[in-house]
Amino acid sequence: MLAWLMWKNLRPLIWFVQRARTGVSQADAWNLYRYTERTLAVGLRRLAGDLHGCPAEYVIDDTVDEGCERWKAELLHVADDLESLEYPDSRADLFEDIDEDAQVRREAWAWLMAHWESLWD
Repeated sequence: MLAWLMWKNLRPLIWFVQRARTGVSQADAWNLYRYTERTLAVGLRRLAGDLHGCPAEYVIDDTVDEGCERWKAELLHVADDLESLEYPDSRADLFEDIDEDAQVRREAWAWLMAHWESLWD
C-alpha cells in the first residue's frame, strides 16, 4: 500500500522529467489524441496572442489589419473548438453527444490541415 502511494505521488514528477527530455510523457502517449488537441489549443491561443502577421491569403480582399484580425479570430475559434471537446468521465457517458463532438473535431482538423503551413509567427 505504501509503495503504491509513493508511486502515485511520484508519477507527476516522472512525467515532468519525461516531457523535459522528450517532449512527451508516458501519460501523454497513452492519450496522445487528447494531448495533441490540448497542446494545439494552447499553441493556437499563443499564436493569436503574439500575432506578428497573418498568411497572405488573408490580406488579398482585406487590409492587412482586417486580414490579421480575421486570422486571429479563426485561430481562437479553432482553439475554442479543440478545448470544447468533451471526454467522458465514465463509461456510461461514453456515447452521449458523440456525433456533435465528432463534427466539431472534423471541422477543427479540416481547418488545421488547410492552414497547417501557415501556423508560424
